[in-house]
Amino acid sequence: MRRMLTLLALASVGIVSTITTAFADQVFHSTRLTVMPIGDNSLSNGDVVDIHTDGLINYAIEVYHLIGAAPNTTYSVVYQISGAPFGTPVCGGSTVPFPNGATVTTDAQGNGQGQLKIAPSFIDLLGLHGQTLGLSWQFVANGAPAYETDCISVGLD
Repeated sequence: MRRMLTLLALASVGIVSTITTAFADQVFHSTRLTVMPIGDNSLSNGDVVDIHTDGLINYAIEVYHLIGAAPNTTYSVVYQISGAPFGTPVCGGSTVPFPNGATVTTDAQGNGQGQLKIAPSFIDLLGLHGQTLGLSWQFVANGAPAYETDCISVGLD
């Protein structure tokens, strides 16, 4: 019996020692931002979840939710960016619009969700490593912004 317990303890240590640790982004921590209507656009609820994994395949993953928005509508997701690379203060003053390619299409009740996965090569291509940006998300339909988040400071490592 004692030998069996010793073997079980050794096996447990062996299993635990083979588990690798996953490190999330050490500069920017995942956040959930509330989406707010612009003007008289209807919206019951909405959010943007921004997750920086700093992985080899996904540098970041963004998840978008709209509830009670305009029904049967497709929204393009557009970043409003500020910060040193654009010659503006972070989350202050003017912004530069940047369509990120993601869309959210609502159903007959005005509910929709979307997702964007950002590859590390995209951050490399734009030369944004080590930068701190001011970033807000807008949802644009037919050329007009309908919903947006507050601006947050995003550090890119």
